[in-house]
Amino acid sequence: MDKRTYLLSTLTEMSDALEDESMAVDIDKIKDTVAHAAPEILDNQWARIYRYCVINVNDEANPNHLKCFLLYNKKYTEYKEKYL
Repeated sequence: MDKRTYLLSTLTEMSDALEDESMAVDIDKIKDTVAHAAPEILDNQWARIYRYCVINVNDEANPNHLKCFLLYNKKYTEYKEKYL
């Protein structure tokens, strides 16, 4: 799996974990940005995903937010091991 596909699948999994239609729309916008990003800046897209999560996925009482947070951490760690 290449970097772009990995990022896009991660975003899809995060959207599914959140189970929130408005957040799904936001994540689709991030996916569009990732899909059209130049190959040399794909690694920087993790910062975009992180910023979105800091602002919008921060409700500790919401189990879906926790699931998304854990997924992000797992996938970012795997990405660093595979691609960086």
